[in-house]
Amino acid sequence: MPRRPFGACLTKTLFDANNQGIIRDLDVVELWSGVGSIASAAQKAGYKAATVDLKNGEDLTTREGFEDAVSKVLRLKPGGLLSMGIECRSFVFLNSSNCKRNYYNQYAGDTKYEPVKTGNLFANEGKFFADLGFARGLIVVIENLPASTLWSYLPVNFMKKLPFSAVCNRCVFDDAPDGQRLSKKCKFFSNAPWITALQCPCTCWGDHISLTTYKDGQITGKPELLKESEAYPARLGEELVNAWMTDGYLGLLDVDGESSDSPEQKSKRARTWQSLEASASSSGSSGRRGWQEL
Repeated sequence: MPRRPFGACLTKTLFDANNQGIIRDLDVVELWSGVGSIASAAQKAGYKAATVDLKNGEDLTTREGFEDAVSKVLRLKPGGLLSMGIECRSFVFLNSSNCKRNYYNQYAGDTKYEPVKTGNLFANEGKFFADLGFARGLIVVIENLPASTLWSYLPVNFMKKLPFSAVCNRCVFDDAPDGQRLSKKCKFFSNAPWITALQCPCTCWGDHISLTTYKDGQITGKPELLKESEAYPARLGEELVNAWMTDGYLGLLDVDGESSDSPEQKSKRARTWQSLEASASSSGSSGRRGWQEL
């Protein structure tokens, strides 16, 4: 599988974007967005956000879908947030016997196996989007499981561009009753240090609902729960957006220095900032979650 998805060239993409004068009018883009928790949180806070996901008819296995995603990334303002939850099904333990990703094949796996072919394409698309983001002055966030082989498949020199990370327990942000929350951890890598604000231990008293079953020496995934676990809880999206905002992103001006946002959006942002500042003052902290002070 070529590392350049659909023959895309980073230099040419950047050159064309400069010549075409693409308007940078987006604050947040969420790729492989699922339920779009991050984009929804950004919109709720008054920012302009866009998503790309198959459930919306946006297929990243096609050239058309890839180019549509590129166009959205190019529209992000400097300092804007590019978040990617790359599909993990071929990079996890559950299907490892079929995917055959290992050190000896540089974690490329069995490229004749369809999930591996798709996973490699998505990983290389994610790398291209991220490199585009680095060149355009964006904040890049990539998420997968802590033990995902995605982190080994991506080139080492690329991962060095994402030096900050956080492992977050999904249950911390789940509104289900204690004892009825799914057992899952997410790992985020970013080029921005504020991502470490998402580092959080589990604080549940009860047991978690397992995503797998064990029978006759075999571990099998529970399809419905695995699908449910792919979606970020709404509060996780809100926490990530709040961390990005409190790092100092204003998003009020276009590159030419003139505001392109509506009065309603500015008002929403002002209210969100006031809420964050009030929360920080009442807790005596910098607005980060209380568990960080434990």
